[in-house]
Amino acid sequence: MNIKMLRDGDDTTTYLVNNDGVETLFDYVSMIKLLHSEKAIGDTEFEGTYSDEERASIKQMVDKIAKAVIPVEAE
Repeated sequence: MNIKMLRDGDDTTTYLVNNDGVETLFDYVSMIKLLHSEKAIGDTEFEGTYSDEERASIKQMVDKIAKAVIPVEAE
């Protein structure tokens, strides 16, 4: 699973992308289901303008979620 973030002006849209490339609008329930079935989070994709601080903060959050949800033996 990957996370794809698109920013257009003041609007930001976030998608979950499964291993088959299917994009779904982000919601936490869908993210947990994908994490449970796919056992991994790949890179976060950014489209649009994001500061270095925003990118680092989002990546840190995704890393924390992955470590909290994905069992060590699945890595």
